[in-house]
Amino acid sequence: MDYDCSGTGEPTPVADADYVRSSSLKTCSTITLDGSGSTDPRSSALTYAWELLDWPSGATETTDDLHEADDVKPTFAAQTAGAYTFGLVVTNTSDATSPRDELVLTVTERTTNTAPVAKAGADQTAAGTATCVSEAYVSACDLCPSQTFVLDATGSTDTDTEPLTYAWAVTSGTGTLSAATGDTVSLTIGPVTPTSGSTSTSTVVVTVTATDCFGDTSTDSVTLTATCTGS
Repeated sequence: MDYDCSGTGEPTPVADADYVRSSSLKTCSTITLDGSGSTDPRSSALTYAWELLDWPSGATETTDDLHEADDVKPTFAAQTAGAYTFGLVVTNTSDATSPRDELVLTVTERTTNTAPVAKAGADQTAAGTATCVSEAYVSACDLCPSQTFVLDATGSTDTDTEPLTYAWAVTSGTGTLSAATGDTVSLTIGPVTPTSGSTSTSTVVVTVTATDCFGDTSTDSVTLTATCTGS
């Protein structure tokens, strides 16, 4: 096809769907696909589009389960043993696309597993102040603004390099989670009501449960403290 309108057809790029040989072709293990062998006759920069084309009977994975499917080296973890077919198409800066290259990987069952180690992050404290006014021996204070804490479970580990899912729950105190799942969420405490000349404290404990591909779990908790001083 004549992509640059020069009157001459240009050669298209060539996709090379491969995988990193150090990847474990076992269920629930991370497989790293590799498109770095793809080439362009003009040495143009390439973009990558991977997809999952075929999978074993009973498998539920789709292209959406490819992590960063537009990357040169996306990752994938198969939950069902069998043959998986991946496709790769590359596109150069002239919008010329390659024919699709396919890669078939046969995944076998992994029979051993080590549970993950959940990490909810370090305890956090946030302090606020409120203005109090005394009239006729009665003190009235403004509310301290709500305090929002960012919770991050990305420090969790899995020795089998399995992808982890995370579930968060408030296990003590009162606070509002931005979401119940995800590696990073936030929690809001407050607003907190102060007392003139003293500090009010609101403490919330949040627990994260990390689950690996095998269904094994681990939990960890983080304590969040919001203080409000009336002045």
